[in-house]
Amino acid sequence: MDRMALELDGVRISCAVGGTSGAPPLVLVHGGNSEASTWDGVAAAFGGEYRIYAPELRGHGRSQWTEEYSYELFADDLVRLGEVLGLRDAIVVGHSLGGLAALLAAQRRPAWLGRLVVEDTMLRRNPVRLPPTAPRPADATCDWNRIVPSLHRQVENPPPAWWAELPAIDVPTLLLLAGTRTPAQMLALEAAGIIPRARLRVMDTGHFVHRDKPAEYVAELRSFFDASTPDG
Repeated sequence: MDRMALELDGVRISCAVGGTSGAPPLVLVHGGNSEASTWDGVAAAFGGEYRIYAPELRGHGRSQWTEEYSYELFADDLVRLGEVLGLRDAIVVGHSLGGLAALLAAQRRPAWLGRLVVEDTMLRRNPVRLPPTAPRPADATCDWNRIVPSLHRQVENPPPAWWAELPAIDVPTLLLLAGTRTPAQMLALEAAGIIPRARLRVMDTGHFVHRDKPAEYVAELRSFFDASTPDG
């Protein structure tokens, strides 16, 4: 895919771009310590039908490293990205960290958002004690030493709005989970009952559903994209 650089409220965001010019937009949002290339297989599968945008979140890949990080800032970047690109009726697919950022962005009802997929994201509701954050791994491609502690603190004490504002998501939504974490499945099941037009699917994979079972993943997404309603 090609690359473009966007200035979003003073933050430089790198975005991979491909697919079919003029086709409906499909925005693919990576998880933590990842980058746009994680979506290469998905982009290839849908490139003939959609215009693909795969932004790299602030502090990741080729995007700018900043002094502050939070799920809300990642969500802000996604909302602004859709506005700056002039998207209309876009589908957003977010994995893990990118999935929560996409959920928070959807709560703000951006006019350009048409459909949402959240892949294996743990949507916390209550305070939790997590193990200490790991040291920066040798292969890290993100601003690990700032991002990880900041998000760790948010996950330990999730803002009440994360859960309280789920009913504000007014687009068809697919919550797609790996079949390896029962607590995540139970929370996602509750969330699917709160988001007005949501459905839940569980696949027998690891955390990277789109890489573990790419053919099944693409088929699940295509079915959801083509459905007239979330249960269609």
